[in-house]
Amino acid sequence: MMLNKIPPCTSMASVLDHLESETKYGSRNRAIFAIRQSLRIKDISALLVSDVLGLDGKIKHCYISADGQVFRFDDQLRSELQRYLLRRFNVSNDSLRSVLDESLLLPLFPTQKRDRFSNNTLAQHLSYLDKCIRSRFESRKSHKRSSWIEGIKNALAD
Repeated sequence: MMLNKIPPCTSMASVLDHLESETKYGSRNRAIFAIRQSLRIKDISALLVSDVLGLDGKIKHCYISADGQVFRFDDQLRSELQRYLLRRFNVSNDSLRSVLDESLLLPLFPTQKRDRFSNNTLAQHLSYLDKCIRSRFESRKSHKRSSWIEGIKNALAD
């Protein structure tokens, strides 16, 4: 499992919201970032829709990798996956049953050029997302810090 390199004291919700608003692949990036908390890169790149979506149209509670590792999905991750699949397949209601007929064998996270990420490409993509997140949230914190310092200087000058 790879640890995220997000700035300290940054909420996961603000990071996920930032990722979703950033590009046309925002919902995919948000879901990848959320699932990254639980799975390894090689497992994420190999995921199919059927690996996370059960035959009842609900997100599964766990994933068993090819080498037998069991990864549990908490409620927050399941909610993120549900959100992503609803957006990806343009499902109007909250039921993913319509996805079952046509999409179970599709890769969960397609790319712009291919049907899925390779392990190396996904690692590079996650590194890029880390860089974007760090620059976005560190610049905001340094701006707050500098304005706080300016406020103290102004108060001392008075």
